Amino acid sequence: MILSPDFFHHWKTVTLQAEHGTEGVLALIRLWAHCYERRAETFRATPDILKAITGLNGKVDAFEGTLTALRLIERDGENITMRGWKDVHKKLFSSSQNGRFGGRPKQSEKQAEKERQEKPKKDKNPAKNFRL
Repeated sequence: MILSPDFFHHWKTVTLQAEHGTEGVLALIRLWAHCYERRAETFRATPDILKAITGLNGKVDAFEGTLTALRLIERDGENITMRGWKDVHKKLFSSSQNGRFGGRPKQSEKQAEKERQEKPKKDKNPAKNFRL
């Protein structure tokens, strides 16, 4: 899971902490961890499920309202989407997709030999490789 270096000073984090304290910031990180574990930015989250994921006691509606106002989440019926989470974690999603199909596609021996032949060989003398 990726946290940017300015996470704790970002205006959205500061606003979340001002309204919900440190518990609110930890709840957001728990939501991100939930997404990370499931490799999904959209998941089913009724108020009871959201309460269980975040660990918040009784303030779930206000917390969700703040996240929506800060444009961190979008609600669609019983589902919540963490906005922009998939874009930040592109590598996680591509690795997960490739893993379903046995990992990165292997090159055939012919392809590898062809690529080796196409690459121009550089002379070991750096002066010969220098061009003006």
